[in-house]
Amino acid sequence: MSEELTKQDLKASEGRIVKLIGDIAARSDQRFAEVIAKSDERFAAMEQRFAASDERFAAMERNLRRAFSLGVREARRERRWRREIDENITWLSAAQLVTEEKFQGLLDALRRGENGHK
Repeated sequence: MSEELTKQDLKASEGRIVKLIGDIAARSDQRFAEVIAKSDERFAAMEQRFAASDERFAAMERNLRRAFSLGVREARRERRWRREIDENITWLSAAQLVTEEKFQGLLDALRRGENGHK
């Protein structure tokens, strides 16, 4: 009879082992599903961060393009302004020379005693 108990004990142990393996597999499946769910959540959050980063980079690129464009326009405006200043200085210099010549002529006439009549 003790031999039968041993066979019964073995069968009971075998059943417990099969149940234990099943429980372990079920818990592993549950943990795997939880890990997958967390990974999916993290991946979704990461995608959102990347999308937000893409939007920020696009905004930065637009701002840089706008800044460069404004810089180019300002440089062109500055060149145009400097050219106008140079033209005005040239005109004023020429006018000053003419004025000096006329003034010198007036001084010469006054020194000779002319009053504008000959």
